[in-house]
Amino acid sequence: MLAWLARWIRDLILLQIGGDRDQILYLDDLTTLEAYAQQANTDLLLELLREIEMTEQQATRHLNLHMALEMILLRLRDAVAVSSVPLPA
Repeated sequence: MLAWLARWIRDLILLQIGGDRDQILYLDDLTTLEAYAQQANTDLLLELLREIEMTEQQATRHLNLHMALEMILLRLRDAVAVSSVPLPA
């Protein structure tokens, strides 16, 4: 789950910075990614990527992965906070 989230966030950031669309991993979800990329906070997304990396590194220790994932998902919600931009269904 963490690896999937990291790739999805990476795609958001690529879209935000005008990166090469050939590098987008989730092209089948491009419409949704573009909608979120328009309103997402890039700095928060970058922080989330670092947090996911740290969580993955600590996964071999006695870390509560369920709680860590929950916190990451809550922070992702904040980073892509829904505004007046309509998102695809």
